[in-house]
Amino acid sequence: MFWGLFTLLALSSIGFGCRPRCQSIDKSTGLPKREDTFNITQILQGNTSPHLKRHDDGITIGKRWFSVDDLEYLKEKGKLDKVANAPWPEVCGHSWLRYCFKDEHSANSLLDTLANAIALWAPAEFYTDMVIQPDYACNGDYRCVCGTQPNGQSTANDALVISDGRPDPDDEGTWLDGTETTSGYNYLSDAPGRHSMQFTNINNLQQPLSEVERNRVISTMAHELGHAMGLEHEHQRPDRDDYLIVDYTAINTYEEAKHEWENANLKELEGLTKPQMLQRIVTSYRLTCLLFQNALEFMNADDAPFYDEYLAPEEVGWFDFSSIMMYSSTTFADPNKGRKGQFPLKRQSLNRGQLNRERSFVWQGGERDRARISSTDISRLADLYPGDATKQQRMEDWHQETNLKSLVVGIDHLVPNKLLAK
Repeated sequence: MFWGLFTLLALSSIGFGCRPRCQSIDKSTGLPKREDTFNITQILQGNTSPHLKRHDDGITIGKRWFSVDDLEYLKEKGKLDKVANAPWPEVCGHSWLRYCFKDEHSANSLLDTLANAIALWAPAEFYTDMVIQPDYACNGDYRCVCGTQPNGQSTANDALVISDGRPDPDDEGTWLDGTETTSGYNYLSDAPGRHSMQFTNINNLQQPLSEVERNRVISTMAHELGHAMGLEHEHQRPDRDDYLIVDYTAINTYEEAKHEWENANLKELEGLTKPQMLQRIVTSYRLTCLLFQNALEFMNADDAPFYDEYLAPEEVGWFDFSSIMMYSSTTFADPNKGRKGQFPLKRQSLNRGQLNRERSFVWQGGERDRARISSTDISRLADLYPGDATKQQRMEDWHQETNLKSLVVGIDHLVPNKLLAK
């Protein structure tokens, strides 16, 4: 089980996680190996949905609920023009996440990663109305650079602007810190660049990327696209403590942060024991921003003010351990504590009993070596972006299958959305 684990821990310490959000509400993130990635030539030839020809027998589907609100709900409440995080609008009968690269350098360094991340989301096209495409002005060219195109058209102000976090790859002094992606569509403004993805996950990685690193980076890009479409972290759901064990002391910056707050002389921490100090900090957005920023990405959503606008529908589904929107156990992990079995996230036993070390791990996309979007990732995307009658019927058939079976193995391109402890 643990071959390569220390390598993953080393990689996790260089930024395979989302940037803490103390100065904005931008939502953003770690990563496994995928054998059937697709190069850009295959993508441009139209092979963006190779799995859609496969049968979908035996997939369970659950209600995924941690995301921006549905368009219909926002319209009904008269809130659509009052929110900065909502589903992307329908244009010409479809929902499109339209992107362009900030500059030629970003296109050169991130095109392959983006193309393969889009391929990871390809199964969702069979059930939802959401499609990830280059901006209209680029006429289907996946290497779409923002600005005026050779055809005289300009990319739209609301396109998702994707940038490499290394403005100058040869000058580390210019490198930005932390991957950061806006969540959903901003209806409050028409300013250019209001939808953005700053991708720093190739910082410090030797080029060319190894197979493991490349697949990890592709998975992170798919995670970021999930944020851009409006999905949030599964491990920050308000009910996550029923399913996960969150160990803040295993986060890579814990020791440094602990030294800071133990010497901070803050009134809010007076008279508290050290464990009480930690509990007070990680349940306070202000204190976490001040003293322990990496912990922001593990805070319960009930304690984070930027989640106030994310409402859960009445029917809440089971926790999705296999979601692409999960962090892996190794994300932001302290390598030294990892060697002792301590990790920021571990999975609880479904029957509250003891899990052995191997089964307690969680992995983004369900597997360490083969991350994929889960059936509930598709389900929530279908809630946000319902397709035509045919696609909605497919989803209905999927929900009926769920009512019949609580757990099935799944199919090759998806992972089961509920795991049983042995």
